[in-house]
Amino acid sequence: MQAVLSLYATGRTTGVVLDAGDGVTHAVPIYEGFAMPHSIMRVDIAGRDVSRYLRLLLRKEGYDFHTSAEFEVVKTIKERACYLSINPQKDEALETEKVQYMLPDGSTLDVGPSRFRAPELLFQPDLIGDESE
Repeated sequence: MQAVLSLYATGRTTGVVLDAGDGVTHAVPIYEGFAMPHSIMRVDIAGRDVSRYLRLLLRKEGYDFHTSAEFEVVKTIKERACYLSINPQKDEALETEKVQYMLPDGSTLDVGPSRFRAPELLFQPDLIGDESE
């Protein structure tokens, strides 16, 4: 199983692997090198949803991305600029650093708090009205 190998790559044999793909996320508990299949959790919130949420957040900041090509730009912004905050509430209170991202047409856009707000969706699906548990 991929999750076991991912955990091995960190030098551990016990832990929890959060495997977030484009369409589904799995939390896989592993004990002494063996996945615990009865405890695997699946959530239908994943990378595609984070990209869509980032597009919404950027739209609220005045940047519009409508076409499928523009959505690919949003995915690239997600991959290069977004991060998981250790303490999102604290980061919200701080004046977070903006990252400048150059768009394919040569113009730039400043990505601020959206950088950590978008991936927070993986842990708070209710941000988009999803009640998955």
